[in-house]
Amino acid sequence: MGLTMPKKTAYPAFRARKIEFGLAGLYAGFSLRHLREKDGALVCAEGTERRFDAPSAAAAVYTVGNEVYIWSAQTAKLYRLGAAAAEYSVAEKPNRLISFPDKANNRLLCAVGGSALTLFGADGSRKTVAGKGGACAAVFKERLFTADGSRIRYSEPLQPDCWEEARGKGGYIELPSEDGEFLGAVALRDQLFFFRERGIVLLRANGDELNFRAVPLRFGAGAIVSGSIADCGNAVYFFTDRGLFSLSGGACVKIENSLFSRISGKPSQACSCNGNYYALCTNRQFGKSVYCYEPLTGRARFILSGGSCLAGGESVFTASGTAVSRLSEIGMPQSGACELSCGLSELGMSGDERFLDGIKLSGEGTFTVTVRTERGDQAVASGEAETVLRFPVRLRGGKFSISVRADGTAFKMRSLTVLAREI
Repeated sequence: MGLTMPKKTAYPAFRARKIEFGLAGLYAGFSLRHLREKDGALVCAEGTERRFDAPSAAAAVYTVGNEVYIWSAQTAKLYRLGAAAAEYSVAEKPNRLISFPDKANNRLLCAVGGSALTLFGADGSRKTVAGKGGACAAVFKERLFTADGSRIRYSEPLQPDCWEEARGKGGYIELPSEDGEFLGAVALRDQLFFFRERGIVLLRANGDELNFRAVPLRFGAGAIVSGSIADCGNAVYFFTDRGLFSLSGGACVKIENSLFSRISGKPSQACSCNGNYYALCTNRQFGKSVYCYEPLTGRARFILSGGSCLAGGESVFTASGTAVSRLSEIGMPQSGACELSCGLSELGMSGDERFLDGIKLSGEGTFTVTVRTERGDQAVASGEAETVLRFPVRLRGGKFSISVRADGTAFKMRSLTVLAREI
């Protein structure tokens, strides 16, 4: 009778893994849906709160100081909204709405149209100056400047209704046309910039108008997107067909991590609020959105709050039909929930076989996590932050996609940790 030896089964040696994605990792590896950064965590992005009901559907919305205006194409009127409501007949859509004090320090409301400039006084007076409108306008050194085609015009100091071409009064500067049409004008600190389709001009307009001089800036940033130019205080931000750029002083700088590749088509109707840059856009994944870039954090994001018109100032306002809303500090998106997600990925693992056991979120709130493999297998787990959300089945795969959906608006996400094993 032979000797019988006990049989030993050799099990593969699994290596436990904890792959943590901090805030920087979440920005780099995940798509953020209606999320923003606050105090080192991802929180719910801004919502909208309805502030005004306009008398007619808005084709454009404007802010002048703390006043909000809309222009309606249906009635060809400009409406001031709120307690001091008023209306003004304006035949063409204003490209810019400006408050300007005259020599007697009376406030004038200047509606700069493409073909004419219309001035409204606080006493109800109205004056139209034909041929002095423009595609853009700015106030600089007590003069009103407008520009279109290849010409920059300027008014008499403190007299936006006087454009007589004479010494000490108004005039114009003719520029070569190879840089295209004028798109925007910004008085940044002590400098006046005019943006054209393919370039930027610095207008030296201090002192005597005989010394006014236009200086083209070196520019190789591509074609500037009309409507995307906004003064954010320390710099002007704008889109070109190559991405988001900033101008401060005389140099243009491309903004890294601007999420430009996630935008479909051209952004439009840019504005600023509290130093941040906003623009209407279409996100390739989420649809119509408000794009936001925060210079302080260097982060870009998308706010899923609708509207066909946008204006900034002391707050950011959107308009859709007759409803005029203000961006609130926090609010649910128009549809769905706040979410971060990543496509199929090896998640930093290198083994031949990988098993995903659970997810842990550092922060606050309740979340639902959905994980899929490249084979189509799926598992879902829900629970509180700071606990391990374990899946009811063991997920085996080479690559995994992860979706984290927040419950409501009272949540924070500081990091995400994947609990896995690999051979």
